[in-house]
Amino acid sequence: DGFPDGNVPPVLASFKDTPFARELKKELKVAGFAEPMPIQAHGWPLILTGRDCISIAKTGSGKTLAFLLPCFARILRDKPEPSESSNGLDEIFQKAKKDL
Repeated sequence: DGFPDGNVPPVLASFKDTPFARELKKELKVAGFAEPMPIQAHGWPLILTGRDCISIAKTGSGKTLAFLLPCFARILRDKPEPSESSNGLDEIFQKAKKDL
Protein backbone atom coordinates (compact mmCIF):
# COMPACT_ATOMS: atom_id res chain seq x y z
CA ASP A 1 0.00 0.00 0.00
CA GLY A 2 1.98 3.04 1.23
CA PHE A 3 2.37 5.83 -1.31
CA PRO A 4 2.78 3.98 -4.60
CA ASP A 5 3.26 7.20 -6.57
CA GLY A 6 6.03 8.29 -4.17
CA ASN A 7 4.21 11.49 -3.23
CA VAL A 8 4.70 11.42 0.52
CA PRO A 9 3.15 14.54 2.09
CA PRO A 10 5.71 17.14 3.24
CA VAL A 11 6.59 17.52 6.92
CA LEU A 12 4.71 20.32 8.72
CA ALA A 13 7.64 21.90 10.57
CA SER A 14 5.74 25.03 11.59
CA PHE A 15 2.21 25.64 12.85
CA LYS A 16 1.81 28.23 10.07
CA ASP A 17 2.31 25.39 7.56
CA THR A 18 -0.58 23.38 9.00
CA PRO A 19 -4.11 23.50 7.57
CA PHE A 20 -5.62 23.86 11.05
CA ALA A 21 -8.11 26.64 11.72
CA ARG A 22 -6.83 29.95 13.04
CA GLU A 23 -8.58 29.40 16.37
CA LEU A 24 -6.68 26.13 16.92
CA LYS A 25 -3.36 27.75 15.99
CA LYS A 26 -4.12 30.63 18.36
CA GLU A 27 -4.88 28.24 21.23
CA LEU A 28 -1.64 26.34 20.57
CA LYS A 29 0.29 29.61 20.83
CA VAL A 30 -1.56 30.62 24.01
CA ALA A 31 -0.77 27.18 25.48
CA GLY A 32 2.94 27.80 24.85
CA PHE A 33 3.58 25.58 21.85
CA ALA A 34 6.24 27.22 19.65
CA GLU A 35 6.41 24.61 16.90
CA PRO A 36 5.20 21.06 16.27
CA MET A 37 7.11 18.26 17.95
CA PRO A 38 8.78 15.87 15.48
CA ILE A 39 6.07 13.21 15.90
CA GLN A 40 3.44 15.85 15.09
CA ALA A 41 5.34 17.38 12.16
CA HIS A 42 5.73 13.95 10.56
CA GLY A 43 2.42 12.41 11.66
CA TRP A 44 -0.05 15.17 10.79
CA PRO A 45 0.62 15.10 7.04
CA LEU A 46 -0.23 11.38 6.98
CA ILE A 47 -3.21 11.62 9.32
CA LEU A 48 -4.65 14.62 7.45
CA THR A 49 -4.66 12.64 4.20
CA GLY A 50 -6.81 10.01 5.92
CA ARG A 51 -4.00 7.49 6.12
CA ASP A 52 -3.33 5.27 9.11
CA CYS A 53 -0.40 6.34 11.23
CA ILE A 54 1.32 4.20 13.84
CA SER A 55 3.87 6.03 15.98
CA ILE A 56 6.10 5.01 18.83
CA ALA A 57 7.70 7.68 20.99
CA LYS A 58 8.60 8.49 24.56
CA THR A 59 6.26 10.05 27.10
CA GLY A 60 6.08 13.81 26.56
CA SER A 61 6.91 13.61 22.86
CA GLY A 62 3.56 15.00 21.67
CA LYS A 63 1.78 11.78 20.62
CA THR A 64 -1.56 12.75 22.15
CA LEU A 65 -1.71 16.13 20.42
CA ALA A 66 -0.52 14.48 17.21
CA PHE A 67 -3.62 12.29 17.35
CA LEU A 68 -6.17 14.71 18.80
CA LEU A 69 -5.51 17.92 16.87
CA PRO A 70 -6.63 16.48 13.51
CA CYS A 71 -9.77 15.17 15.27
CA PHE A 72 -10.48 18.60 16.78
CA ALA A 73 -9.84 20.25 13.41
CA ARG A 74 -12.33 17.95 11.72
CA ILE A 75 -14.96 18.51 14.41
CA LEU A 76 -14.54 22.29 14.06
CA ARG A 77 -14.72 22.04 10.28
CA ASP A 78 -17.86 19.89 10.26
CA LYS A 79 -19.52 21.63 13.26
CA PRO A 80 -22.54 19.43 13.85
CA GLU A 81 -25.79 21.26 14.49
CA PRO A 82 -27.25 20.56 17.93
CA SER A 83 -30.62 18.85 17.96
CA GLU A 84 -33.57 20.17 19.95
CA SER A 85 -32.89 17.66 22.74
CA SER A 86 -29.13 18.30 22.93
CA ASN A 87 -26.61 21.05 23.54
CA GLY A 88 -24.41 19.83 20.67
CA LEU A 89 -22.07 17.70 22.78
CA ASP A 90 -23.79 14.45 21.80
CA GLU A 91 -23.22 15.23 18.13
CA ILE A 92 -19.58 16.13 18.73
CA PHE A 93 -18.95 12.91 20.67
CA GLN A 94 -20.67 10.85 17.97
CA LYS A 95 -18.46 12.54 15.36
CA ALA A 96 -15.35 11.94 17.46
CA LYS A 97 -16.23 8.25 17.94
CA LYS A 98 -16.39 7.83 14.16
CA ASP A 99 -12.92 9.41 13.81
CA LEU A 100 -11.46 7.16 16.49
